[in-house]
Amino acid sequence: RAGGGNHLCTRRLALPIPSLKLHRHNAHGTLYHFRMTIGRIAGILFSVAFLGYFGIQFSTLTHAPSLELYSPTQGLITSSKSIEIAGKTLPGALVKINNAQIPINQDGSFSKRLVLGNGVNKLVIEAKKRYSRVRTIARDVFILDGEKLSGTARTGI
Repeated sequence: RAGGGNHLCTRRLALPIPSLKLHRHNAHGTLYHFRMTIGRIAGILFSVAFLGYFGIQFSTLTHAPSLELYSPTQGLITSSKSIEIAGKTLPGALVKINNAQIPINQDGSFSKRLVLGNGVNKLVIEAKKRYSRVRTIARDVFILDGEKLSGTARTGI
């Protein structure tokens, strides 16, 4: 060699790329070869992961928020016409009592005092996030008229 330098001989090493070969026959009996390379497998796995992630995000977005109602209990019987409705939902949810929106605290808790009439009073409490379904809890509250139940409340017990 001229120049006497120390030259390294570099040679490309060609490694076979592993693949999965599938053989299929069509309706005419022709044999088709389909190679599943690492790139295709990675593309399929990425697509499945991508669609799965967005499917979960969409489900979370449209799922109705949780709603807990601490008071009143179902079938409450009281002589007081003023009752407190208290509960908790997800922060940022919209809460309505009998279609009237009420404010909620930053932690999702809410409380509202209502004055009810004698007899059976149906309360419908709803919670909803912006794009979600509505979560509903219904309660019947019976207000006593003196010592006896008034109106239709007598038949409900």
